[in-house]
Amino acid sequence: MRVEENTLRRFGYLFQLTCNCLALLLLLWQSQAFAQSTGPTIVDFRRDGPSLLVDVTLEAPPGADWVSEQLFDEPAHIARMTDGMVSFGIGFAELTVQDLRKTEADATVELAFTLSLTIPPEAEVVTFRWPLAFGAVVLRQHGVPEAFGGYFAQGQFPDAIPLAGGAARSSQDIAVQNFVTGIETVWPRGVEFIFLAALIFLKRGWPGPMIAQLAAMGFGNACAVVALSFVTWSPTPALVAWALPVVVVMLALDNIVMRGLRVWRLALLFLFAGLHSFGFAATMGGANIAAMQVLPATAGYGLGILVAISGAVLVGYLTLAIWFGHSLKYRGRVIMPASLTVLGWELYRLFG
Repeated sequence: MRVEENTLRRFGYLFQLTCNCLALLLLLWQSQAFAQSTGPTIVDFRRDGPSLLVDVTLEAPPGADWVSEQLFDEPAHIARMTDGMVSFGIGFAELTVQDLRKTEADATVELAFTLSLTIPPEAEVVTFRWPLAFGAVVLRQHGVPEAFGGYFAQGQFPDAIPLAGGAARSSQDIAVQNFVTGIETVWPRGVEFIFLAALIFLKRGWPGPMIAQLAAMGFGNACAVVALSFVTWSPTPALVAWALPVVVVMLALDNIVMRGLRVWRLALLFLFAGLHSFGFAATMGGANIAAMQVLPATAGYGLGILVAISGAVLVGYLTLAIWFGHSLKYRGRVIMPASLTVLGWELYRLFG
């Protein structure tokens, strides 16, 4: 028994160290220049005779790096930044920047410009590789039958798109793409989601409470997807942005104060999952993504988030709870100190 307690203590220290390292990584994470937090980058493209016109619109809160950078007022700098963004399959196309403008309204700053590129006579497809600093991107094709359209998380890019149209995707393709997006939202940089998963498995050392909490999240996602077929609700960005940190704080406090699993905790996870799905759907709807794409995209995205969180919970259970969850000292040696670590990190991030 003494050996088991010593091993439990070591695992507890190791888990706290892991939490602290993840928190430090998030606090030190520096967002790249002109990555926005108010909405995705909108990229619209259309063919105009021998030219391809690509309209780009970015948003950012005042104080973001690219807002204060005066060089972003110069077309030459925009051209250098987007060099290589568009290709016709035969090398990168030369581009010129037109209609560059920067406006401020409603606590956001918007940068918009148009890229003009000459289409080679033999070109049939166009490929996009936008800068990672664009963040999430909504890509839309115009002026052709069966136009391409989609939402891409940071670091995701579409395959080659036919210039003549015909690249409209099926619901299954959209769901699968956004399923991957949901997973990538959590792994590897979604530290708050990872801590949410940690708080879920730290509630008790038994699989029952973990499964119940994950089921509540899954049910919340499913109900939101079903509701989207009948109602349209766009939660405010601030509500969606604050939902995750508030849930993390409340779950951490519950882990510290309460031993048993209460119904209100399941209801909180249910509401959070539903709100998150509605927020994702509102983002796509606000970017004028076709309504027929919003439903499968939201379903895939919500499922991806759930699978990623479930994976993190399973890893925690297999590496720690399955061995020591039955110990009387599990709560004092692991649950409470680890939950305190997460709580302190979240409060520091919010108010520090």
